Amino acid sequence: MSVVAGLATMFEIAVLNLILPLTEHERAFILSCILAPITEEMLKPMGLIYCKGIALMLKARDWLVMGSLAGLGFGVLENSIYSLQAIARGGERAALAVIIYRTFTSLPMHMITSSIAGMGMGLILSKKFRFIAPLLYFMAVIIHAAYNLRALGF
Repeated sequence: MSVVAGLATMFEIAVLNLILPLTEHERAFILSCILAPITEEMLKPMGLIYCKGIALMLKARDWLVMGSLAGLGFGVLENSIYSLQAIARGGERAALAVIIYRTFTSLPMHMITSSIAGMGMGLILSKKFRFIAPLLYFMAVIIHAAYNLRALGF
């Protein structure tokens, strides 16, 4: 789902560029603070659909943990991509700095937001309190957007 989320976000920004002429600053804001959080928080917990058959046996903490692990996997892949970009632009020291920084910032953020979204997925699949799931999703999106906003220095 990590690859799908990344591709979907890139597709969204490409379509947006066709519709509206954007400055680099506007493109970074829209991509990082709107499109990426909405797309990623929707797609990261989708792997939990495989638990549909046992959804009624799982407890809230199970969904939180599984969502967190989905975020961990996504974050590791994303950090790998950013570190490869850093190697290309600034060498191994730059990549090491990116890895260290993102390990202690974006990785926990992805785990937290995915645990929240995972809980929402669990509520949908277990058919309990489904009305809360959209609120959990939007909470995850807002946390992710706020993190990206701060990371961009806006």
